[in-house]
Amino acid sequence: MATALVRCFYVYPLLNTFVQRDREVLESLGVEVKATPVTPTHNPILYLTRLFFLFFQSIWSVSRSHRVICWFSDYHAFLPLLVAKFFTRRSLLIVGGFDAVSDPVNAYGIFYKKGIRQYLARWNYRLADCIWVVDESLQKGCPHSYKRSRISSGIENWVPEVKPKIEVVPTGYDPEYWKRTRNKTPKTVLTVANLTSEQVIHRKGIPMFIEMARECPEWVFTIVGDLDNRIANAFTIPSNLQVYGKKNPEELVAIYSRHSYYFQGSRVEGLPNVLCEAMLCECIPIGQRAFGIERAIGQTGVVFDEKPAPKAYKKMLEEAATKQGSACREQIIKAFHQSHRIEKLKQYLFD
Repeated sequence: MATALVRCFYVYPLLNTFVQRDREVLESLGVEVKATPVTPTHNPILYLTRLFFLFFQSIWSVSRSHRVICWFSDYHAFLPLLVAKFFTRRSLLIVGGFDAVSDPVNAYGIFYKKGIRQYLARWNYRLADCIWVVDESLQKGCPHSYKRSRISSGIENWVPEVKPKIEVVPTGYDPEYWKRTRNKTPKTVLTVANLTSEQVIHRKGIPMFIEMARECPEWVFTIVGDLDNRIANAFTIPSNLQVYGKKNPEELVAIYSRHSYYFQGSRVEGLPNVLCEAMLCECIPIGQRAFGIERAIGQTGVVFDEKPAPKAYKKMLEEAATKQGSACREQIIKAFHQSHRIEKLKQYLFD
């Protein structure tokens, strides 16, 4: 199939960085992309209206496309995948994290609660011709998170019959963009997340990060991504902790570059983009053994199993200080270079 002739119906809930990155790759390969966001909303009537229009758009666009790609298994993916099956168009469902877990404590994950949403998610997996997960734990499950927090995970544990069509295809990163641009400031620790709710704040391990800052007053800590001053409203902020709102990629490069260490304390993740970006900018990582965090860090940083005792934070930072930022960068280049994902997309599109 000639590259110039390929048309792709591309459906997603929100235009996250990794969703936008895949879209740009598709377009760079000469694919004609019909990008269709189905934005979530708490207004059920508005969302049902969006799904109603999506049905007709799916019929129109899928019938004129060669491939269908859906990011995340949720309501928005069901109609495009169903229509793709009807028109015998090859479909790909990309799994990011939420759509492969059940976290009862945080009431999080597509498999947390039975109902129409979980029912459709299961059918999405059955309807898709190909399923990509960004980390193996989203396919087989993360035993560490289950043992520690009773977080169940792994698509094949809920929909075992789809196991043969699941493939681990990590998100990819451009080392020429994500690279250190200035000198590191000693004793600086960073964490980045889109902190849109109290639930997200706890899922991303922010209370642990704030506790670390309190226990290590001689270090400087930074949180990026606080929306609507949620952290200031919920916590007492120690004087050595700086809190900022959302930053664009160019600003993030500068922030990663000047920080020496990066903290990822998430309970649930797929493959954390911000962790990989920070490591490419030579931040030494400290992360919880959960999902793709351990795989990203490898041997280049510090991985902890349980929530550290207050006095243990300083020891973790001292251990991290024995690591090399250049090795962190090489780890991500070797394991998650964007060229690997581009090759997988080429195979899906043109084979």
